[in-house]
Amino acid sequence: PYPTLRKPTSLLRSGTSRILRGGVKGEKEVTYRIWLRPNGTEMKRTLLSERILKKPVPEVVQVGIAARLASRGYFSGRRVLIMNATYYYPHEGSATGRASTGIKCGYGVVAVDPHYIPLGTRLYIEGYGYAIAADIGSAIKGNRIDLCIDSLHNIAHIRDMHHVRVHILN
Repeated sequence: PYPTLRKPTSLLRSGTSRILRGGVKGEKEVTYRIWLRPNGTEMKRTLLSERILKKPVPEVVQVGIAARLASRGYFSGRRVLIMNATYYYPHEGSATGRASTGIKCGYGVVAVDPHYIPLGTRLYIEGYGYAIAADIGSAIKGNRIDLCIDSLHNIAHIRDMHHVRVHILN
């Protein structure tokens, strides 16, 4: 039989899975010596050799991991988007440190395409937290979101985020 490799992903909800590659059974040749009774029934079996003819190919399955959500659970009935994420520091792009809506840039302020997500929309971004769509960027078009980060928050995991699940709260 083939083994199953499970790869966790935040792109799927907790408890769900998706097969990326199906497994293929291997083949093994087994040689036995069998002693029979005079009536033809087996009396004794001895293993002589085993040989792998074809190794099994493992099945690869993506498994959804629990998202970092509020204790109240998932945001049921809300619109959910999978968006391409990048990040920026508050002092980049603006000499005043303010977003295009006038809000001071910092953790929790995100830049979006206002044609895709209206400015002022409250969001929950898995792996980032609660945010408000308060800024726009010249490179932020369509299904992209730019997360504002600062030195006070642990951003190591944010730098590795490419696709994020965005919950529209209002």
